[in-house]
Amino acid sequence: MIFSEKFNDGWKAYLLPWKAQTLSDSKKTTFSLMSNYKILEGNEKTQASLEELKNFLSQGWITDLENKYSKEITLHRLITSLKSIESPQKFHKTDYISKNYFGSIQNNNLPANNIWETWFSQSITLDCNSNEVENQGCLLKPPRFSKKERSFHAIQWPDQLHWQVNAFSNSWWIKPEFISQLSEATKVNSSYYQLNSDGSISFEMVLEFWPQRSFYMWGIFSIIVFCLCLVALFFRTLLRFFASESTVLYQNSGKP
Repeated sequence: MIFSEKFNDGWKAYLLPWKAQTLSDSKKTTFSLMSNYKILEGNEKTQASLEELKNFLSQGWITDLENKYSKEITLHRLITSLKSIESPQKFHKTDYISKNYFGSIQNNNLPANNIWETWFSQSITLDCNSNEVENQGCLLKPPRFSKKERSFHAIQWPDQLHWQVNAFSNSWWIKPEFISQLSEATKVNSSYYQLNSDGSISFEMVLEFWPQRSFYMWGIFSIIVFCLCLVALFFRTLLRFFASESTVLYQNSGKP
């Protein structure tokens, strides 16, 4: 898997439990969304046509057709909304879906997941050396979990399989057989993939720039400190108020 972003060790890949369901073009909701599907302006060369979309559906490549943009609250949406105040953009029920490029498509209708879905993830260790990695023998060994408790959770892809390609991009070495081994190791059948009728598998991976996690952590910490300061100021003001009231009562009840 190649990710066309400047290579950095901070990029991490996570395998998530499979929860999505492939859509069928015979369903009423799918038919309704397809009737609203339009080629967006400026994307005529790269966006899939309606016939191509039907072909994607028949192959089980589409898991979501409804644009969830209006229901999500994310930092990206906030910035985009601020930029589009002067020139608001029309909302489309079904967003951009690309043509088939080398067996892969881009679907902008996929919902944004929670920012904490990769937190406290399980990590796996590959007992292999650099020579085994170069000779593609590393993934032949069974995975070993770093935690004894194998919960139904995200799994961080090993850093040994994260390489730089094309002198620029990030890449991860992924083999379907290895994902099958992971599901067997967790003792939950097909927990991290879906077996398709043609023998292929579907799985979900999330790419995260790990240093950005510190932004969220410091943000949460700042909010907690701010709330504690407000509580402290409130109690301080309250104590001063009762202290002043007590002084006034004492003076009024005292002898002249």
